[in-house]
Amino acid sequence: MDLLEGLNPAQREAVLHPSGPLLVLAGAGSGKTLVLTRRVAYLVKERGVPPSSILAITFTNKAAGEMKERIRPILSGADGLWIGTFHSIGLRILRMESNALGLKRDFSIYDERERLSLIRECMRREGIEDELITPERVASYIEAMKNDAIAPEDVEPSGHLEERLLSLYRVYEDALRKNSAVDFGNLILLPLRLFRENPAILSRYRELFQHVLVDEFQDTNLAQYQLIRLLLNGERNLWVVGDDDQSIYGWRGARVRNILDLERDFPDLRVIRLEENYRSTGTILGAANSVIRNNTMRRGKTLWTRQGEGEKVTLAILESEEEEANWVGRTILDLSKERDLGEFAIFYRTNAQSRVLEEALLRSGIPYEILGGTRFYERAEIKDIIAYLRVILNPEDSQSLLRVINQPPRGIGRRTIELTRAIAERDSLSLFDAILKGMEEGVFRGRGEGVRLFVGQISQLQGLLCLPPFDFLERLLHVTGLLAMWEDKGEEGRVENIKEFLSAAKEFEEDNPGSDIRDFLDHLSLVSDIDSYDQGRGKVALMTIHSAKGLEFPVVFMTGMEEGLFPHGKAVAEGDVEEERRLCYVGMTRAKERLFLSAARRRRIFGKIMEQRPSRFLDEVDRHYLRLYRVDAGPEGGSFGPVDDRAFSTGDLVEHPAFGRGKVLGMKGRDVLIVSFHGAGLKKLKVPPAPLKKVG
Repeated sequence: MDLLEGLNPAQREAVLHPSGPLLVLAGAGSGKTLVLTRRVAYLVKERGVPPSSILAITFTNKAAGEMKERIRPILSGADGLWIGTFHSIGLRILRMESNALGLKRDFSIYDERERLSLIRECMRREGIEDELITPERVASYIEAMKNDAIAPEDVEPSGHLEERLLSLYRVYEDALRKNSAVDFGNLILLPLRLFRENPAILSRYRELFQHVLVDEFQDTNLAQYQLIRLLLNGERNLWVVGDDDQSIYGWRGARVRNILDLERDFPDLRVIRLEENYRSTGTILGAANSVIRNNTMRRGKTLWTRQGEGEKVTLAILESEEEEANWVGRTILDLSKERDLGEFAIFYRTNAQSRVLEEALLRSGIPYEILGGTRFYERAEIKDIIAYLRVILNPEDSQSLLRVINQPPRGIGRRTIELTRAIAERDSLSLFDAILKGMEEGVFRGRGEGVRLFVGQISQLQGLLCLPPFDFLERLLHVTGLLAMWEDKGEEGRVENIKEFLSAAKEFEEDNPGSDIRDFLDHLSLVSDIDSYDQGRGKVALMTIHSAKGLEFPVVFMTGMEEGLFPHGKAVAEGDVEEERRLCYVGMTRAKERLFLSAARRRRIFGKIMEQRPSRFLDEVDRHYLRLYRVDAGPEGGSFGPVDDRAFSTGDLVEHPAFGRGKVLGMKGRDVLIVSFHGAGLKKLKVPPAPLKKVG
């Protein structure tokens, strides 16, 4: 195929970039995945670069999968490419080089819940009970350190509190080693350590990777950026694509400065802007552009489209959160006469906002699904199977062992666990080895039968690891009795979930010929809810705006557009309003055809009804792109109207849907009206002041 077919001039320029560092500044919906895919194909087909010498890093597993699917029809050797997320690439390197770091090849990967559980265990052993030092705070501290590529030995504590946090960081890392486990931060930090301590290994990877491509570069943290720089060889063929206006993960370590200051490390950096949008209408883009231009920390660009203006963005200010939710439901019902429900999405800033929206949809009989709720792989019956897999592959994983040693019940209680812990601490053993030692010494006495049964099952299953994933899981469920336990209890939902898990194993097996249960477990460790989300299933999608990154919908509702909620009060207090504004921009640019913005005058927060002020972001939307929904026909009705354009005089009493009632104080120049609002204070509104009307 013609690799340049269908590309606009800027896209072609990015694909054909000769060599050296390049930043593709790609706006929302500008076809960056297409450009990234064509760049990889161009390197292989036209420049003769071996597929195995290309490292392409994506932000999600779903994006990596989409890239592979797009490349396969173009390249016969696509399977040789290194395509994946930072974490999956880090994991792949660690599996290959584990000996150099003293890691067992079958080390476990702990998720957030397991990390928190291990931290609690560390605090229990250290005898730490402090209101200032909670497991969550320790977890946050450790994560922040790892995001910035800081190991415990790199820190000089600045006070007593940090000294204690640092001490727990050391204890936690030691506990991970004893469990032959890593957390997600270590999937980046350990490869960094590997390369810095082993120049020969680093040299091998630098020689291997002739080209490094990175998607969503604006969301990289410091550790990830350091890993990228370390892997570059003398040619410095770094090709990154990103959008500083969509950097929304600062709360988990992402640094927008990585994309803003790239010239600092690469003075010869070339920048190409992709500004033509293929997703949204001109009106939606105009509204989004008018908001994001208020940020100062940005390189600057303006999205445009050939797709026409489309309908105006609807702004609705409702009296309460219940009325807001009901209005959303009614509007969806009305629009669904001509659209499938899978075309609608409802966004909110925090998960707590979903309850009232869910209730309204239920009352209206509108089917929906929540993205970002309880993930399938976090359900208890699924976590049990995963814990078994970890113990079978890595008996040193004491956290997983404790989860399943008596599941299904084998008569192994607290006393047996206490005896096992005592042996482990006495002889510096893992819990599994302590069980074996206890069996030799006969310390379990009458409790020994259940222990012997558990050890026997693990041993039997370890002998079956050569089986394909689906067959192995069938044997595991039979040998342990997990499936039979839920069937005997009549837990049909859990039984169905386990069967779905088996289906996932079969699907993985078919997509990855020759894979084994180790590969499947690695896949499970890295998968996220966004990876398995399937749009267009006849259900309205509910999600936080953070979860919406990378998605698009014909119709989008952005709810709860209120000060303290969006922008979030914590962000305002900490001076992070620009990231909140970027989040607003991301939400708005998910919409393809219709965009609805809404807020409530009153909202129940922590059990109390609070008066709310509309978000500053609503005031930043250019009124040219808006139409107002007026509640003027009772709670079950309303009307749409254009932006008001009328003359006002000093002293006029006026009403604004966002700021409430106020009084005109005068004019500033010829086009700015100064109004004092009772609840919102002094505001300067550009003439025509929309949507503003006289009252009284």
